[in-house]
Amino acid sequence: MKERQEAEAKAKDEIWCKDKYVVIITNNTNLRSAPDKNATILVKANKGDSFKLLDRGTAWYEIFLPPDQNAFVNISLVDILTEEQVESRIRKEREHIQKEAEAKAQKLRLAAEQKERQLREAKDLKERQDAEAKSQAGK
Repeated sequence: MKERQEAEAKAKDEIWCKDKYVVIITNNTNLRSAPDKNATILVKANKGDSFKLLDRGTAWYEIFLPPDQNAFVNISLVDILTEEQVESRIRKEREHIQKEAEAKAQKLRLAAEQKERQLREAKDLKERQDAEAKSQAGK
């Protein structure tokens, strides 16, 4: 009976974990080799990093650490998102980066146009001054 309940609980956890990701909420978060604060740190993750959720415990989540390793992270250091939510965040971040790049490119274009105008005006002024000097010398 107990084995059956444990198996059912495990199956529910697997269903719950399906298509879910953990998103790190703090910089320098330790991803460990076992669900224990004294376990070896495999890597440090930063805010916004996301990892496929494999299993959940009461204090630790097991995650997939690319390319082919599992790791554990304390549940207090992550948010849980669906695959769709992660993809939406990524899309929004890309759009934000693209808008920033376009704004910078526009600023550069405007600065280049202004510099070109200034050079043209300086050249025109020089030509007028030269013509005026030539005219004065001819008198």
